[in-house]
Order: sequence, then structure tokens, then C-alpha cells
Amino acid sequence: MALSELRRDYLIERFVVVPTEDGNSDHAYNGNGNGHSRKHSKACVYCPGNEHLTSPAVLAMVQRNGMYQMLSDVEGNYVKDWSVRVFPSTDPAVSTASNTSFGDGPLYKEPAYGFHYVVVAAPDHKQKLSNMSIDQWSNALLVIQDRVKWLYSQRKVNYVSIFASYGKNRDLGNEHSHIDLVTFPTIPPAILEEAKAADRAMEDNGVCPVCNIVRMEANGPREILSTQNFIAICPWAPTYPYEFWIVPKRHTATFTSVTQMEISDLAMMLRSTLGGLCRTLKDAHFNMAFHLSPEKKNNASIHWHIEVYPQISNWAGFERAFGVYMNNVSPELAAQELKPSCREEFAKAVGVV
Repeated sequence: MALSELRRDYLIERFVVVPTEDGNSDHAYNGNGNGHSRKHSKACVYCPGNEHLTSPAVLAMVQRNGMYQMLSDVEGNYVKDWSVRVFPSTDPAVSTASNTSFGDGPLYKEPAYGFHYVVVAAPDHKQKLSNMSIDQWSNALLVIQDRVKWLYSQRKVNYVSIFASYGKNRDLGNEHSHIDLVTFPTIPPAILEEAKAADRAMEDNGVCPVCNIVRMEANGPREILSTQNFIAICPWAPTYPYEFWIVPKRHTATFTSVTQMEISDLAMMLRSTLGGLCRTLKDAHFNMAFHLSPEKKNNASIHWHIEVYPQISNWAGFERAFGVYMNNVSPELAAQELKPSCREEFAKAVGVV
């Protein structure tokens, strides 16, 4: 297992995970979460029957006698007939075995300490994040919620990140639908920046800025889809063409506080919007990330939401050098194109058509 360290930029709060000097680049994190390079068997390590090719499952959701149970692999006995499976990545971005080397000043570094779990969202290799059933999405979200609760009970875990990549063009990735959970000993800069901005807005206006966004965008030109508990919008200033956010209508900061009813509603929203996105953009590659408040006591708090970033264009020198993003599709046009596709997928998912 490769060891990594977390390095900070000379001047600004930008962090990079890099392998330690004695790390073997052939085994450095490649983003697929399973640690099996392309030189190995072409068998999908996430498919049922190949459980022995991954780390043992710490959690596997199984339906038995009409009830769902949370089980785990024990001493080489692998849970069969699972609906969702969770195991430690053998190709982790962070590790609890990281070295103890620290550096200060302009060459600041610390161990990239943390847990990295892979959540296989469905047993069927052909079930994509964009066409998984609502029930399957609900199962995956419940398992993620359970694992996030456990991770926050562990020492040195101050933030749990939830993210996924989708599409055949993903570099070195496994196409089988899965979601990654990676923890950090500190709060990521992007989340901290959001929290500080939210705090300033609360002081100035006395209301949560994201709650205000929900009210402002509802039934407007950038709304894509709305359910009882969530709204999907193309944000006013999107970094990516066709970027959209899924935002809870109820003010809440943590994913672990989401109710069973809200989980079902979120599953419906994810199925509809991701399906609509892939219908509109012809199965385009995208990234998805949960923006959550850290759940341990601190001053950073945000109204949690999900951000989806379609990868249909490449950043040029302007974006990379200056942090000002050129977007050739207005969010109003993106919403106009996404809305009918998402609504068609919604109707299909709930059995209306």
C-alpha cells in the first residue's frame, strides 16, 4: 500500500495529496478504488462472484425474508446476494498507515491520514448511476449514511467526503457504479470557504444563504426539477457547462440527519436528474460530490447539498492559471435543456410512462 502525504501550497490554502518519496508510483492512487491495475485480470472486481478480489466487506446490505440486513465478510466467508457492498480501498487516496512525518513553514506537510472506502452501489454491472432504480438508490444512500456515522466516530476524522465519477472516459476508473468515501483530518478548503461565506451572509442578512437560494430559484429559469424535499437547479455562476446542484428544501447541515422519507425523495431526485443529464448529453462523463458540514464540533457549517459537474469541456490556461472560469453554456439554457429530460426520467422512474 502506497503512503501519501498532504502538502500545502507555499502561500495559499491549497492542499495536494502526493506519494511519499519512497512511494512506488506503480501503486499510487489511480482513482479506481480497488488497487487492481490494468495489467491484472479484466474481470470486474466489483461484480458478484469476485468478492475475493477486493478487501473484505465491512458492510453488505442483503435482503432476507423481506427485510434488509447489514452484514460483513468474516474470515474468507463472503456475503452473497448483496444489494450494496462496502470495503476498504486497496488503492487508497489516504491511509491510516501513513507515515508520521510533518513539515512546517513554506514546506508544510502532514500525513495523508484517513479512511478510504468504496461503496459498490448495485450488484448489476450494467446498472449505472444514471439508470439505477429508486429503490437501489435508496439502499445505496442508506448504506452511505450508516458508514458516514461510523467514520465520524473514529479518531482523527474531521471530514468525510462523498464523491463519484461516471462514464467510460474516466481515467483508469472502474465502470461498475460505485461511490467513494474518503476522510480527512482537517476540513477541506472548499468546504471551509463555503462555511465562512455562509457565516458572513448569516451575519449580514440573518438567513441561511442556501435557504435563500432555494426560495429565489424555485419556479425560476434555472430550476430543473422539484420534489417535496429537494430542488435541482443550475447555479447562477456555474464552473462547468450543465452543472447542477441538488439542494434540500429543509435547512439541514449534515447528511446523517436526513430522514428515511428524505432518503427516498433524494433517491428519486438523483435517478431523475442524473438520468436526465445523460439523456441530454448522450451519456456524458460527470463527477458528483456531496458538500456537507463536518459533524464534529467546530465552527464550519453549511446547508448540505450535492453538486454534479459534467465533464464535456477541458479547462484552458485561463481557468488553470487565474481561477476564472469560461463557460460556453448559460445556466438558463442548460436548465431549459435539462428540465424536459429530467422530468421524462422522473415519470419513467415512478412508472407514469
